[in-house]
Amino acid sequence: MQVIGIRQRLLAVGDKDFVCIVTYPADNGPGTTLVFSGINDNDEERNSSIMTTWPVPGSESAVVQEEGKPGSFWEDRGDRFHCGVDIYAPAMSEVLACENGEVIDVGIATSPELVSYWDTTRYVLIKTRSNLYCRYAELSDVFVHIGDRVLEGQVIGHIGTVIRPHLVDGCSPVYVQRLKLEGHISMLHFEVYRLRPGYMRLYIGGNWFGSGRPEGLLDPGPYLRNAVHGIEKC
Repeated sequence: MQVIGIRQRLLAVGDKDFVCIVTYPADNGPGTTLVFSGINDNDEERNSSIMTTWPVPGSESAVVQEEGKPGSFWEDRGDRFHCGVDIYAPAMSEVLACENGEVIDVGIATSPELVSYWDTTRYVLIKTRSNLYCRYAELSDVFVHIGDRVLEGQVIGHIGTVIRPHLVDGCSPVYVQRLKLEGHISMLHFEVYRLRPGYMRLYIGGNWFGSGRPEGLLDPGPYLRNAVHGIEKC
């Protein structure tokens, strides 16, 4: 069985159930400890791992941006912080579910009605088998609905074009100007939470306009790097 996290400890594994502890490190203190448990009720579930699939097979690279780099988790963008990681890929590239789970929300991620240089994109929020909440955002379309059960590797949508470059100018945020110059106008924005994210007044378009992090928000790096390791083993 493959489990996610930086420090991880498997407590029990059997034909019927498993329990594992994963600890996410913190800048100060002991970090956040999550306990995942599940029941293996059929052969497919029994042989599945918590996370093995990179969400964008057509991405420019299967690399999670390092801390402080453009598109990285909690990147300081001046007046806002980045709530996930960006995976750059051509528009209309397939987006796959990283893990088995249930769709609990679908909605609008970005819209020109909110910010003029944005295009309309969508998001899918999935509660995973490992009891995390993964938001797949900045999609051009979605193939799933609230209440659907999804399987690891299932196509849930396509990469969308987030930025309308002809509307980006010198008054736009610096990070948006940089994305235009680099040609990174289409991407998957990926977030991970240990609690179901609800309405967040200071959240817009994958960014947080506050000082402290939203409740339950986790660095997606450990989760996604596990998928990278799975690719490297193939």
